[in-house]
Amino acid sequence: MTTVSITITDIPVVNASASPATPVCNGTSVDLTATTTDSGPVSATIGAGALSTSFSDDYDGEGISPFSHYYGGLKIQYLIPASELLANGLSAGNLNSISFDITSGTGTYDGFTIGLAQTSATAATSTQTTGIIDVYTTASLTISSAGIKTYNFSAPYAWDGTSSIVVQVCWSNDNGGGNASEVKYDNTSYASSTYIRQDYNTPAVMCAATGLSGVAVTAHIPALHPRISK
Repeated sequence: MTTVSITITDIPVVNASASPATPVCNGTSVDLTATTTDSGPVSATIGAGALSTSFSDDYDGEGISPFSHYYGGLKIQYLIPASELLANGLSAGNLNSISFDITSGTGTYDGFTIGLAQTSATAATSTQTTGIIDVYTTASLTISSAGIKTYNFSAPYAWDGTSSIVVQVCWSNDNGGGNASEVKYDNTSYASSTYIRQDYNTPAVMCAATGLSGVAVTAHIPALHPRISK
């Protein structure tokens, strides 16, 4: 599971209020006071990140890293059940960012795009989720060092608090492969990720792919760090 940080912004909760003790006449202005609790951003780690991907630029790679570069382009989806998000302290609200925990490797990824969707499914299948909404995109993303890399969304994404979240990453360097960046991940008890890989495509074609090289389903997912702002 790749490290992902998600920020969710909720409507403030009023936990105390006060009004004048004396009666108020019709048509008279009065000051009311209320207090709220700003809990600030809530972060959680989905998965321990006990393992690290390897050989993601080679035939022997696991096909887990969103930066796998054995082929020239990649479209990969990770499914996170709502139970995982809730169990780690997150709740319904606006997702604002996502992070991946890089362990090694450098590389450049053209048309790098992150998208999200919600689904009632609790496991991935050979048909990738549709209805993805792009929340982050850049013409070219460069990974130059290890560590947690956070990507702030262009607009908040509202999570309903009950659906599974699908995180999609796609990009294409329009070549036959290159350097890859490795990430922390965990094995899962359910089918949690699917990927499509293809050489010599534009990012737009790669991100729209539905089965150019077949869809592989795996039970691995990067260590995720969802972040929710309250």
